[in-house]
Amino acid sequence: GLVSWWSLDEASGDRSDSHGSNHLSPVAAPGNATGKVGSGVDLESSSNQYLTIAAAAQTGLGSAGSFSFGAWYKIESATVTQFICSKRTTGAAEWTMTNASDGSNSCYMYMAPSFVPLVVSGVFAAATWVFVVVGYNSATGRACASRLIRVSTAM
Repeated sequence: GLVSWWSLDEASGDRSDSHGSNHLSPVAAPGNATGKVGSGVDLESSSNQYLTIAAAAQTGLGSAGSFSFGAWYKIESATVTQFICSKRTTGAAEWTMTNASDGSNSCYMYMAPSFVPLVVSGVFAAATWVFVVVGYNSATGRACASRLIRVSTAM
């Protein structure tokens, strides 16, 4: 079932988990902006902004079991790597999803330990909203799948 739901409607400070207890803390003071649905967080990669939760504090967000993740996402540049979501422990990534920084408008999903990327091509374009869905099935030996749906540049 559902583990967490972040509406990201807060103007600043912690972003509350509306369903569970996985509240997110800001790093480098990210702002908020108009989102696809309501408000959203505005992360600037040049300022190293992101939202985080301590590994010891989180529940149900690791790859020990199966999981899925979905979010509206809009990149500002197709030539800068931007992380959509990631599960890291002491600097090492357990899983991560990012856009390509080579201008190919591709999305990469990496899973430990091999980090061989699953590539979905042609899904991102600057200033275009996409809905990102990632699924991971722990029973199939770290096999993962992702699907991205490009919607429009309009709000």
